[in-house]
Amino acid sequence: MGSNIVLMGDGYLIGCGTVNQQNGKEYADLLKIGWNGEFVWSKSYYWEPYQPDIAFNNPVSILNDNIYMSCQTDSDSSNLNYQLFCLNLLGDTLWSKIYPGVYKDVNLGLVDLMDSNILLFGNKGTSPLLDVARLLKVNKDGEVIWDMIYGQEFGSSVPGVVCELPDSSLVMASVICHYGSNCFLERYAALTKVDKTGYKIWTRTYNQSESGVGTQVLSLDNGGYALAWTRDTFHWSVDPYPPVIYFLDSLGNIESEYDGFIRPGNYYMTKLKRMSNGDMLGVGITLDFSDGETTGGWLFRMTQQGELVWERRISDRRYPDLFGQFFDAIETPDGGIIAVGNIVTNGFQNAEVWIVKLDGDGCFEPGCTADSIFITPVFEVSSNEKNLYEINPNPANNFISVHINEALIFHEAELEIMDISGRRLELIGLDSNPQSISTSSLGNGIYFVRLLYRGQPLPAKKMVILR
Repeated sequence: MGSNIVLMGDGYLIGCGTVNQQNGKEYADLLKIGWNGEFVWSKSYYWEPYQPDIAFNNPVSILNDNIYMSCQTDSDSSNLNYQLFCLNLLGDTLWSKIYPGVYKDVNLGLVDLMDSNILLFGNKGTSPLLDVARLLKVNKDGEVIWDMIYGQEFGSSVPGVVCELPDSSLVMASVICHYGSNCFLERYAALTKVDKTGYKIWTRTYNQSESGVGTQVLSLDNGGYALAWTRDTFHWSVDPYPPVIYFLDSLGNIESEYDGFIRPGNYYMTKLKRMSNGDMLGVGITLDFSDGETTGGWLFRMTQQGELVWERRISDRRYPDLFGQFFDAIETPDGGIIAVGNIVTNGFQNAEVWIVKLDGDGCFEPGCTADSIFITPVFEVSSNEKNLYEINPNPANNFISVHINEALIFHEAELEIMDISGRRLELIGLDSNPQSISTSSLGNGIYFVRLLYRGQPLPAKKMVILR
């Protein structure tokens, strides 16, 4: 699983989630790729007697001509501790340090600071049940400069991201819940301003939500902030927890908000990044595909004034499990975008690193206009091409009729029927157009069907069996 991606002088470095090795253990892993996505090297890391579990939000950075990788020790799941690796640019370990605590401390990521020091962020356990946000500043040799906690006034505080401001102060976006409340149902976004020595200046909270999605924050040119969080609509006709972007002033007060993501389908924002011209690049996961796709990557570009420039939903049809996610993206030297995440393979048994390169407009080919993009083994299919075949009736009872476009040769086509997880149930060759196909063996529920033409998959469609 690709957690984040950073730019190097000769390519890109991807921090990967824990990977299963032949000995059955789990390790942190780094993947180096070239400018065109070609494999350069991959290395796993183990530090006796601990198993380092890589931080999820922002684990890798390049600083002082070294690679720094943030992890948490995983030798005892009841007492995790922050861990920091320093590596050379070939991925070889120079040193590693552990920062122990009494209770469970979860390291979520790091930030390379303008003074050439490093900030680790995550949780610190204050009891077996309670935790607070923790910021740990260390120098390039891993020696502690200061170690502070935040959110003691709340029942729980989980930071999502930390940004350094031009004056070297910090702003931290967190998800909190109050003492005595249900932390699964009553969660709030929080924004905390911290000076460069780690002392809190102020904290603001925003909008209750049941969503398990984290918060994101980005500093703006006007001195304010863009804070990404979720709403609770409680209307299942739209996404029950749609993303919302609050535009805040320098004191954290809401000035305006972008609510354009309130619509049918599910969207989960995982990163909010700054592009070279100041635009915001949103990264995430979506279940909203017009062809019935289960899960794919989501990208959007927005100005600092809240104007949506473009939006793309991306599905990789080369993998039949129909499950991909984006966790990070960066702008490339040529003005394009590389998104990284995971793609599920082998019947949901494996989660591989998924890397997608696009141009600055979120397209594989210049001038694309479709919001949904499908990657196939040999060509890209836009959402406008879903009408190459039709399935009806839908909902169906015991039979469906398959109609294919006259431009296609029906005896070179097959219809694939899959369950909701993308597992193939049937593959039927067509010998007429239209062709009637029995669905009597399928129980009531939601299925996916897609046409394979000359072995290449066309966009899938959702099919409902209802008797």
